[in-house]
Amino acid sequence: MARPIATPFGPMDAVADWLRANDIDVTVVPIDGPIAIEPDTDGCGRRIRYAAHLRNEQGRKYVDETTGDVAQEERTTPLKIDPPANVQVTASS
Repeated sequence: MARPIATPFGPMDAVADWLRANDIDVTVVPIDGPIAIEPDTDGCGRRIRYAAHLRNEQGRKYVDETTGDVAQEERTTPLKIDPPANVQVTASS
């Protein structure tokens, strides 16, 4: 039996399922995050803040010349479903 792949947030399958349930494309989220839950700017809910890899016109990830890492941007989306117990996401204030 294959061992589940671990991420800083819990088992990769569980993290991916939770992200998908919140309408986040798991193919762009780096395996090591960051991913955080925070209050929404309107104060009426919570949102997920996460890093997302960027893609070029051909749909490929590319390197940010200033950092030498895969180019990424910070994104947010409303939190629709809380993470399950086996997914540990940082809550920021």
